[in-house]
Amino acid sequence: MQAKEHYVFRDLDKIKVKGKLKPVVIYELMAYGKDATSYSDLLAKWQTAINLYRAGSWKNAADSFEVMLQKYPDDGPAQTFMKRCHENILAGVTEGEWDGVWVAKTK
Repeated sequence: MQAKEHYVFRDLDKIKVKGKLKPVVIYELMAYGKDATSYSDLLAKWQTAINLYRAGSWKNAADSFEVMLQKYPDDGPAQTFMKRCHENILAGVTEGEWDGVWVAKTK
């Protein structure tokens, strides 16, 4: 049995954990599969924002996360990623420097 067939997941992040060389993809379990339609709008908004984030388009990604948070204000991942966008803007991280992998500072 494949979990994707029975559950709704959100692809959250590619992270490199302290002490590891290869990044891992982490997912959020959202719901049982038959409840998938209730998440379609959130997931569509998420996909738009996360694609911009992964491309290093910080301002556009932050704007997309903001739109998402207007409708889903308690969405923790959107809050986290919007904060990361602002941190990267302030740090001057450019698209060319960004490989799409978040480096976790602690385990």
